[in-house]
Amino acid sequence: MKKNVTLLFLFLMILTVLSPVMKVFALEDGQTELEEIVITGEILTESLVPGPLPSYEVETSTPHVSIEAYGDNTNWSYLDNGVWHGFGDETPTAEEGGPFYAMKLCVNLSDGYVFTENTKIIYNTRNMSEDTYSSITAYDWGGYVYIDLGQINAPGPDIEGNVIKRVDITVDMPRIGDNITMTDGFQTQYGVNIREENLDIYGPDGDDTHNYMYIVDTNGDFFEGKLQANTDYDMIIWLVSFEDYVFDDNLEIYVNGDFVDQYNLESDQRLGIDYVFQPEAPDVTYTITAEGGKYIAVFSLPEGYDFELDVVDILSYTPEQIEAMFDVPAETIEEIIATIKENVKEYGELLNLYAIDISGPGIGYSDAVTIKILLTDEMKKYDTLKFIFVDENNNFVIQEIHDSIGTETIDGKEYVVFELNHLSAYALVGSNTNNPGTADKVIYYAIMLGLCTLGLAGLGIYTKKKYFIK
Repeated sequence: MKKNVTLLFLFLMILTVLSPVMKVFALEDGQTELEEIVITGEILTESLVPGPLPSYEVETSTPHVSIEAYGDNTNWSYLDNGVWHGFGDETPTAEEGGPFYAMKLCVNLSDGYVFTENTKIIYNTRNMSEDTYSSITAYDWGGYVYIDLGQINAPGPDIEGNVIKRVDITVDMPRIGDNITMTDGFQTQYGVNIREENLDIYGPDGDDTHNYMYIVDTNGDFFEGKLQANTDYDMIIWLVSFEDYVFDDNLEIYVNGDFVDQYNLESDQRLGIDYVFQPEAPDVTYTITAEGGKYIAVFSLPEGYDFELDVVDILSYTPEQIEAMFDVPAETIEEIIATIKENVKEYGELLNLYAIDISGPGIGYSDAVTIKILLTDEMKKYDTLKFIFVDENNNFVIQEIHDSIGTETIDGKEYVVFELNHLSAYALVGSNTNNPGTADKVIYYAIMLGLCTLGLAGLGIYTKKKYFIK
C-alpha cells in the first residue's frame, strides 16, 4: 500500500516528547493488564499470494485500544531466526514457501493499560497467541502487535476452463437489533457482492425482488425478529453459475474474507453456502468537540465507546520553535519549501495547517469524518475554503482536495464544514474568485510537512525493540 501522511505533527510530537522506551512485561503500581486485544481484518493466510503483499485495514472492538496507521496501517514483517524483521525501503514482497509473514500494527492503549506477556492476540476470532508466532513489542504507550499469517500458500485459480474452483463474495452484514422481516417469502435487508472479474461467471441466485440470502434459526426455518448480541446465526447464500460454467466439487469459498467449508452443491450450477456469524454492534453517530467547541467532529462507529478529538494548529508554531524541535539541514528545508510552495500556490492563501486525531477504540486512519471548524475573521475574508492533503512520498504532490460542503451555525457560532475520508494533516487555504493568490505562510506548511515526515522516518533509528515470540 502506498504511504500517506498520517497525523504528522501530532504523532511526531507525542512520540518525540515521550521518547518511547520499550516496556518490560511487568505491572507497576496503577497499571492494568490488557488481557486480550481483539482485531478483525480482511486478510487471511489463504488470501495471500506470492508477490507484493496487499494493503489492508484492520479494526478492534477492544475497549481502551486504538489501532493507529503504521505505514498507512500497512506494514509487513517477515520471520528470521525467531525475530520479526521489516522490509526497509523494499516493497514488502512474499514468496511461496518462503518465511512466515506478519501484519505489523501500531496499537495505543489508554492511560494505565499495558500489554503483558499474557496478553492474548485474537484475530478474526482465532487466538493467535496459540500455535503461531504472533507477538507483541510493548512500550509505555502501547506497542506493536505482529499477527502471524504463516507462509504464503498460493490459492488455487478462480477458474480452470469452465470449472469454478474458488468463490469470493462479500455480504452486507447484519447488526445487533436489526429487525429481520419476510417479504414475499424472502428477507430483503442485505445484499451479496461478487468480485468484478467474476460477475460474468457466477452471481446471486434470484432477481431484484430479493437479496439472494436469508437467515435461519436453530431449526433451519426462516428467522424473523430482532438479532441479538452474542448469538450465532446461519446466513444461507445461494449462487448460480452462468453460461456453461459449473462449480467444482471441492470449492474454495470465502465470505467477507473468511474461509467457509459448509456448503451444499445442489447441482453443478447452483451453490448454497452456510455462513455462521454473530451480528455486530450497530453504528451510532458521535459528535465530539475540542478546545471548547472550536473544532467539532462527527462520525459513525459501533455504539458504546468513548472518543477524544485532538486538533493541532501547526502554524501556531514559529519557524524558530520548529528549528528547535528538529535537526534538519537548512538546504533540505529550502528544497521542501520550494517543492510544496510550487504545488499548492494555485489553490489560495494558506490560513492554517491542522493535524486531526480522534483517539478511541475502533477508529483508525481510514474512517470518514465530518470536521467543523469555527470560522475566524481571517477565514471569513475568503469566499472559497479548501482542505488540501499532500502526500509525503518525497514529491509532496497534492493528493486530495476537499471542498467545503458549506457552513453551519451552532449555538450562534458559524462553522465551515468539510467531509474527510481519513484522519491526517490538512492545509486550510482560502481564495476569492477574483484574487486567488497565496501567502508566505506556505513556508510554514512546507516546513511542518517536511520536518514531520523526516522526523517520523527517523524515529525507528532510536527506538529499541525486543520481540516476545509466543
